[in-house]
Order: sequence, then C-alpha cells, then structure tokens
Amino acid sequence: MTHDHGNRLAVFAVTAIWAWTVMTMAHELGHVLAGIVGGGKLIYLELRPWHLPDSQFVGDPFPWVTLWAGPVLGSLVPLGIAVLIKRPATWFIAWFCLLANGLYLLLGLLSGGPELDTNKLIRAGSSTAALAIIALIATTFGYWKLRGVCRVMSRPEPAPEFGAALRKTPCWIFAGLAWGIANSLLAFARWPIG
Repeated sequence: MTHDHGNRLAVFAVTAIWAWTVMTMAHELGHVLAGIVGGGKLIYLELRPWHLPDSQFVGDPFPWVTLWAGPVLGSLVPLGIAVLIKRPATWFIAWFCLLANGLYLLLGLLSGGPELDTNKLIRAGSSTAALAIIALIATTFGYWKLRGVCRVMSRPEPAPEFGAALRKTPCWIFAGLAWGIANSLLAFARWPIG
C-alpha cells in the first residue's frame, strides 16, 4: 500500500464515520425541530452516537409533519451544506444522507417494524405508494451520486468542481421527489384553517 493510498483510505474512513453521525443527527433533529415548531412537547430524546437516535412527543398536533421532517431535513440540510462548501467530503456526506434516509424508509416498508418512521407515517395517513416512490428515488439517486463521489475521492488527482455536477443533475429526479412530497402533504395533512 502506497503512502498516498493509505492517506486516501484514512480520509475515506473518517468521512464515512462523519457521514453516519451527520445522517443520524440531521434526521433526528429534523423530527425534533418539526415537533417543537408544530406545538408538540418533547418528552424523550436520544442522540448518543452509539445508540439509535429517537425522539418522542406528546400533544403533537401534526405528527405526520414531525415524522416526515426526519428524512426530509435529514437529506436536505446536508445537501444544502454541500452546495455551500463544495468539497468532495461534504458531497460524500450529503449523498450518503440521501441514500441512508431513502433506504431507511424503504426497509421500513419491507420489514413492517411498528416503531420505524415508515410505518408511523402510514398510520398517520401517508400513502404506502407515495412512500415507496419517494424511498426508491432517494435510494437510487443517493446511491448513484455517492458512487460518483467515491470514484472522485479515490483518484490521486484533485477532484473536479462538484457544483457543476449538481447543476447537471437530471431535473426529473428533483421534480419526482418534490411531487411525491407535495402530493402526500396535500392529500394527507390536516392543517387547521381559519
């Protein structure tokens, strides 16, 4: 193993650890932010890195929004940071977060675990089909983009500008995600009027 290869491997390992930490924290803090802003009372919060994060609310008038905020903010916040910083490591973390949140929703559908966000979303009124479509798009797109970043991070030459790569991203992927989320919001959210 060459010295340069060892350095890249160490950077990759540290970045992967950060990616997991950012993903779990951004996801759970998305739930917390939405729950508190929506008027719920936070009664339990677990954020220790060696445990799976968890938050519980009582009196949450919008549990559906609180539940969706985890995977949505858990994906969009890291992507927003990557857009600002434009470094391969931040793109690695951002695409990992999108992939992980998509897989989490998808595996929740397949496993049927009652305490997973996916099944809580279904009980709160989300469409199983919309959840499956959003999860598949996020998983596929996150995997595709993460693979590209891994290739760039493994090269010995400097990385290209990632902002240009993001601008070339097919708009239909973002449009599909936006449509799925908007469709679910309009169909299932029960916002008080007046």
